[in-house]
Amino acid sequence: MLDTRNQADRPQEQKSTTLGVRIELSGSTAMKIEFQNVDIDTSGNNAANRGLFALSSGLGGEDLDGVNLLSVGFDAVF
Repeated sequence: MLDTRNQADRPQEQKSTTLGVRIELSGSTAMKIEFQNVDIDTSGNNAANRGLFALSSGLGGEDLDGVNLLSVGFDAVF
């Protein structure tokens, strides 16, 4: 669970860029694909800033400064 009790003195700054496309598969179905790159500011006073992401890959312990998200969805009308 995310502990937000002491977050007031650590502003959560991040920027994101999103690219998405919707593909009509038929008259009643569609597929949506979205790619989002989230750049999290970890410089200066934001060194401990994580936003809502854990900034470690867990593999080698190196710190990350961003996250890439790929979302795929299907819509259907009945």
